[in-house]
Amino acid sequence: MQRFLRKVQDWPHVFVFSMIMLNTLARPEAALDLSPAQVRLDDRHIHLNPKGRKQTKKYRPIVPITDTLLPFVSATDVERFVLWNGKPIKSVKKTFALAVKTAGLPKEITPYSLRHTMAMELRKAGVPAWEVEGLLGHRRPGVTETYAEFSPDYLSKGREAIDQYFKGLGMAYKGPDSDCVTGAYQRPKMEKSAEADLSTLSKDRMVGVTGIEPVTPTMST
Repeated sequence: MQRFLRKVQDWPHVFVFSMIMLNTLARPEAALDLSPAQVRLDDRHIHLNPKGRKQTKKYRPIVPITDTLLPFVSATDVERFVLWNGKPIKSVKKTFALAVKTAGLPKEITPYSLRHTMAMELRKAGVPAWEVEGLLGHRRPGVTETYAEFSPDYLSKGREAIDQYFKGLGMAYKGPDSDCVTGAYQRPKMEKSAEADLSTLSKDRMVGVTGIEPVTPTMST
């Protein structure tokens, strides 16, 4: 993941897309659709399903805004957060594949791999199965829907685990003053402990497109 995040910064729009995916576990389409109107900075929530869009089987939940993601979704004067030449785009597959290739990672890694990988990492970190389900958009009536409207602790363990995951990567992000949408973002600094030769990292840690989205402790094993 360190290797991927370093390389993908060469393409700012894919970098922003990747950070949204990793911090929300959203599906690629939802990440590309994300706009300021869906972000509630006051209570730190993102409504992945935009107003007026009918929910489908691929449910788009309400998710918390992590500290890591906050600088990337703080802009209010853009149409969407993932832009290429100032305009929304429908896909990042080609550029994403190029980033994966130039990072020396397996070609099986796709945008969906970010979602699968983070689901796996959250279960490894001991995040309750229902919280992982909530982030993935796996509906559990009365919990993943109603609970979000009233509790400040909604998916809090998942949010904390995501922020901790990025700290473990040695990634230090600047505050909301960074303009991550236009590409004038502050490049994350790798802590000294993370400056080791990345060639020693396993190439199998990122789950490919065929990876299972873990929803129970047994499945995560």
